[in-house]
Parts: sequence; structure tokens; C-alpha cells
Amino acid sequence: MCYCTYLQIHKLMTSDKLIIVKNRIKKALSAHRLNAAFDELETMAASIGAPWSMRDEIARLRSGYDYMVHYALDGVSDPSRREVFDDIVSGIGHMADTLIRYNEKRDSPRLYFSALRYEEMQEGSSLVQLLALYRKNADALSLALMGGRSDIDNPGGESLVKAQERLARRIFNLVWVTYPMSVDDEDALSQLFKSDVLPRHFKQLVLSAIMLGALEYYDERRMVLLTDLYIDQDGDLGVMALCALLLAMWCNRLHISGRRFMARLGAAQEKKGWADDVKMVFLQFIRTRDTERINRTMKEEIFPEMMKLRPDIYKKIKDAESIDALTEADYNPEWEDILSKSGIADKIREISELQADGGDVMMSTFAHLKTFPFFNEVANWFLPYYAEQSDVTAAMSMGFGNVLNEVIGASPFLCSSDKYSMVFSIGSIPDAQRKMLTEQFRAQNVNLAELQNSELFAENKNRENVANKYIQDLYRFFKLFRRKCEFNDPFVSPINLIEIPNLAPLFNDGSTLNLVAEFYFKRGYYKDALSAYVTLLEDAPSSPQLLQKAGYCYQKEGDINAALALYERAEFVSPDSIWTLRRLAMCHKLQNDPKRALHYFQRIAELKPDDLGVALNIGHCNMELGNYDEALKQYFKVEFLDGKSSRAWRPIAWCAFLSGDYARSRDYFVRILSSTPEATDYLNMGHLELASGNYREASRLYARSIMTDNGDVKSFEASMRSDAHILADAGVDDLVRDIVIDNAIRDVII
Repeated sequence: MCYCTYLQIHKLMTSDKLIIVKNRIKKALSAHRLNAAFDELETMAASIGAPWSMRDEIARLRSGYDYMVHYALDGVSDPSRREVFDDIVSGIGHMADTLIRYNEKRDSPRLYFSALRYEEMQEGSSLVQLLALYRKNADALSLALMGGRSDIDNPGGESLVKAQERLARRIFNLVWVTYPMSVDDEDALSQLFKSDVLPRHFKQLVLSAIMLGALEYYDERRMVLLTDLYIDQDGDLGVMALCALLLAMWCNRLHISGRRFMARLGAAQEKKGWADDVKMVFLQFIRTRDTERINRTMKEEIFPEMMKLRPDIYKKIKDAESIDALTEADYNPEWEDILSKSGIADKIREISELQADGGDVMMSTFAHLKTFPFFNEVANWFLPYYAEQSDVTAAMSMGFGNVLNEVIGASPFLCSSDKYSMVFSIGSIPDAQRKMLTEQFRAQNVNLAELQNSELFAENKNRENVANKYIQDLYRFFKLFRRKCEFNDPFVSPINLIEIPNLAPLFNDGSTLNLVAEFYFKRGYYKDALSAYVTLLEDAPSSPQLLQKAGYCYQKEGDINAALALYERAEFVSPDSIWTLRRLAMCHKLQNDPKRALHYFQRIAELKPDDLGVALNIGHCNMELGNYDEALKQYFKVEFLDGKSSRAWRPIAWCAFLSGDYARSRDYFVRILSSTPEATDYLNMGHLELASGNYREASRLYARSIMTDNGDVKSFEASMRSDAHILADAGVDDLVRDIVIDNAIRDVII
């Protein structure tokens, strides 16, 4: 079939349909069905009207595969066959991306393609040329500084600092949208990172551009650049390169390929500290799971509750002689008591612990401060904070000098994005407040040298902090950028480096997997913790703790049968574990098996005979089984041993009613209704009076039940239907029951 006929048959595909075809190609490649992948690729090329150069490249790849198949079928030995095969697979994936990119480049409104079209229209817009111009400007700036001038103007009259920043953004955009990178591009970027004169913040900015482009389309040269950066750089640039590399590997985990990259990855694995660094970065990625939960806690629980408490706190302090009293060491314990009673103190303590553990507690604070014009540029979200940045110096000129700038710049607790937000926010407040804030910082006499030399900045802690803050910057971009929907958010699902085949062996040791599992388990991510515990159990199938925690994860995920299986294994290994026995009992209760639940509660009672909670549960199980006398024995035991509590009254009243002892049941219901009755209590005593023939009293109690439940008639009717068999067993006539119900509802409505 000729190409023109092919075009007539296949209408131009939309981007969504192209992605579907690309996914079919990936699936075919993973199954080593290359002929099917080529068919899909040729269909894609024909559908979008791809140029001859692209179709020729597809034909070249297919011809190479046909030759390889021919020789393989003839039994010809070829030691390089695997490498050739991998290259063809990589080439197919690359061509699929190239075709999709070609189709979208023409008219896609996405920022990526807008930046691409803009750069293609500029003269001298090659990466090599722009980098050369940046170096030239950097030399001019250095000479100006040596001459005592902070800045000079370029021939066009623009500040060279601002021109350099604008050029840096162009270089960022060009690195981001270039695909595939050429040999010259790769060499130019390699020289950039080796330069001793180019500023560190510029190198870090370009590093992020390399990563951002790798998240759009897999490019082996980008992966090599990031790997070499990690190998060659020992400082913060190396840590950031590893973060970027691992994120790119995660997003491209289904089609990581290329002999060069595999060789460089092997070299990285030989570097001292590789395993520790990868595990450290992995834990930083895992911590991003907590960000939304922390953010939600701050916005929905802590902030609203604090606002509610403002009148109470003000009432406590309004009679103070001076507001200075609030700063005295001997503060009023009543204020702390207010926080404790409200539950905020526990939440704040939890948030503080999460922050100490590297959790991102600043997201909620700074999320609404990303509306400054500075954040309209993609590049600025990845720009490391530095005091000489023109927008920062403009804010500094508003009257608060370098004091705050030094403190903000040196803060190890803020990522760069939040530092910029803070500076711009302070720059926009009135002069009086800005002056007061500056004086407070001066009064506190912050010792920056001590801060930077503290334990936090020990070598391993510093690397961890660099990774933590860089990942926070990335997280903010993908979650807060005004056009974030145009980007593939790598944080939309949990980042699990264990699933990357090239990295999986690093996590085979029990200590790392256990650390990951414990992190997930502690924070309630039971599904993620479970996968780690299941792997750990392969090496330690008799560990009671692993069996217990894996069982608990299954239980929290709703798989009670799987939970029971693991709890039973844990019981076999450690038969006297009260925790395991309690879980077994509760799971059997959840499965409506009171007989098995009773067995385990009785075993717990043998180990803890004075546990009143267990006694209550033994009573509940016996009551469900119809053993009312045994149930009452347990309830009376609880009442006797815990005379100050009324928690045994309700089960005694109900059990006595079920057993036909109406006098005892009425005695306990009267006690309940005279204390703090609930809607269910009125309902249950209504049942007692109905069974006793006291119909008017039953109707009155039913009406009280409805009113106590906020007039919810439907809930009342559902409860009556649920208890119909109990009333029938008590000899209540169905018609009389319905009349009483109808009368109770009428009384409520009236």
C-alpha cells in the first residue's frame, strides 16, 4: 500500500490516540513482539503525516531487525545479538516519542511546545551559542565586580545582571525542550558543569532543566549527564543530580535503555557511598507522601482550631499588666491547658516530630505565596536561592537591608522556593512592620556561623538536607505551578524505587526494607508497608513481629482472611502474645464468628484475668451465642470490679431483656436513662416496655429515641426492622408493634 493511500485510510490522530498507540508499542516491546511494535509505529507515522526522514529511520530500524531475525533463524552465532536487539528496542521507543512530539509541536498550547516553537524561531538559538554568550557575560560581570562596580549595562542599555538572568532562563528552556540531545549539546553541558567560573546556582538550574526534559521524553544522553554529575561532584550538585537521576529513572522505569547509560550507571554503583545515597534519597521521596496529610492537618485541624481558641486565649491574657508578660519564662500554665484540652497540642507535637524527621511542614504556610510574578516562569521554580538575584535585591532595597536576607539564605529549614516567597512577602508589607521585623532579627542576634556549623550540617546530615530541600522544591512546582496540569507529575503516585530493576538489588538487605516498611507503617500507608513486609517475610518467615505487622496491614486494607492467616502463623510462633490473640479475636468478630472470637478472648483472660475489656467481650460473644447466663456473669464481674463506671449497665440491661428477666432489665435501663442516655437507650427500653405490654410507655420512649437522634425517622424505622425478630421472639404482635411505631412517629412530627 502506497503512503498516500495509507493517509487516506488513517485520519490524523489526536494526541490522546497517539498516547494509546504508544502504550501499545510499549506493551509489544515488553513482550519482545517487535514486529507488532513496528506495525504500530508505521501506523502512527502515516497518521500524522511524518516527514520522510522519520519514516526512513523507522525503515532502517525494521531492516536491521529483519536481518537479525534472518541470521538468528539460520542458526548464525552472534555474540552481540543482545546488544543489537536492545538498541533496536531503544530506537523504537525513541521514534514513538519523536512522532508524538512532532505531531504536538505544530499547534499544542502546552508551555513545553510554546517554548520549543519560540526557540526554533530565534537566530543563534543553539545551546552551544547561548552557553558561550552566558560565559562571556559572566566574565564581564566578574571584571565589573573586580573594579568595584556591582553591575554594568549591556550595549542595549539593560542591566547585565538582568540580561544574564534572562539568558539563564532561555538556556533552561532550551535544555528542557531539546530532544533528542545531540553530541554537541551533551559536550557543551559537560563543559558547563566542569567550569570553575560559572555560578553554582546556574549549574543547579541547568541540572533541573535536564531532569525536566527527561520527564517529558526518555533521552539516554540526559541520563548519562545526570549520572556523570553524581559521579564527578561530591557537594550539593552531586546530591541534586542523584535526586534528578532517580526521579527520571522512576518516571521512565518501563523503558530505561541504552548501553552508554547502563555503563555509566555501573560506574556510579562503584562509587563509594552509592548505596547509602540512593537509600537516603529514596527516604526523602517517601517523605513526600506525608506532605498532603500534613498540609490537610494544618489547614483543616490546627489553623481552624487555633482561630476558635482566640477568644479563650485573649480572655486569659487581657487582664495582664503588659503584653510583655507573654514573653516571661514563667508563663501561665492555663494557656497550655487550653491547647491540651482542645487537642491542638497533640497535633502540634505530631507535626513537630514529622518536621524533625524531615517532613514538609512548610507547604501549607507557603502554598498561597506562589502568586508573585516571579513564579510565572518555569525556570524560577528551580532556581536556587541566592542573595544577588535581581528580584531579591529589589525587595531588599525596600528598607530591610541584608539582615533578613542573611538569615533567610542560611536557613536549613526552608527550600529555595519558600525563601523567595518569604523575601517577596516581606518586601510587600508596610514599612513600619518591615522595620519592626528587621529589629527583631537584629535583637535576636542570630549566629549564622553557629547555625551552619551545627550538627545539622555534619556531612551526612548536610547531604540529606540538600536532597530534602531540593525534593521539596520539585514537589512545590508540580503541585503549585499555575499550569501544573501540563506536566507529568511524578508525585501523583508513590515513588517506589524498589520497582526499578536496576536499583532493586540495593534494597534486598533487610535493614533498608525494614526502614521503608516502618516509615509507611507508622504513617498509616498500609498498602505500601505490606509490599515491603511480604518481601521481608520471604527471608524471615517465622518473625512474629513481621507476621503481626503484615497481618495488621491486611486487616487495615480490609482483607480479613489474609490477616487471620498471618495472625495464626504469628500465634504458632508466639502462642502467648496477647496482642496477636486480641487481633485474632477481633478479626473473628468482624467475620461474625462469635464462637471463634470467644475462644481467643478466653485465652486472653487466662493471661490477663483482670482485663475488664476482655471480660466485656467474652460477655458480648456469649450473648451473641445465646448463652445469657454466662454473659451476665461477665458483665456483673465488670460492674463489681469497676464500681465507679457504668459501662456494664447497657449490656446487663440488654442481656437481661433477651433472657426474659424484665425486672432486672428495667432496673438497669432506669439507671441508664437517669444518667446520660442515647437514642439507642430509649429505643431498647421501648422494646422492653413493648414486650411487657406497656404500649403507651413504649410509644413515648420510641418518640424520645427519634428526638434524641435529631428527628431521624428513617434511622428509627431501620432500627425497628433490624430488631423485629427480637420483638417477635419476645411475643410482641406485629400489628401492635406497627401501631406503636406509627403513633411514636406521629408524636414526633406533631
